[in-house]
Amino acid sequence: MSPASMSSVLAAIGGVCWIVKTLLIWANGGTSTTDGVVGLLFLTGFASLAGAVGLWAWDATTGRAVALRSAATVCAVAGLFVAVNIPILIGYALIPGSWLAEEIGVVAVAILAIFAWPVVIRSRFRKPG
Repeated sequence: MSPASMSSVLAAIGGVCWIVKTLLIWANGGTSTTDGVVGLLFLTGFASLAGAVGLWAWDATTGRAVALRSAATVCAVAGLFVAVNIPILIGYALIPGSWLAEEIGVVAVAILAIFAWPVVIRSRFRKPG
């Protein structure tokens, strides 16, 4: 499997985990947002998404110095962390005390991972005919 394909698969797995996690939180009325299966799905989703962006950054810098490739990978994972947490902070400001505020960033990143990431990766790595 090519790095681009693996990155797309990891992004989709991470996105699905986060959507399912959010649905489980909704089903329990927001009473359990970190325990049990919900926590496991969050960690699995984050690890998958971190793997996807890290693999993408590593592959996108092929031919560069290892230090630069490593820095790009770390920055990509840090960017994922920011992409999830900025909407959460905005959500807390708009809906204080709501579990839904915490899930805004998670759902936004999950949707992008499931639908947009494979398209972006495919177009980025598509070789001219």
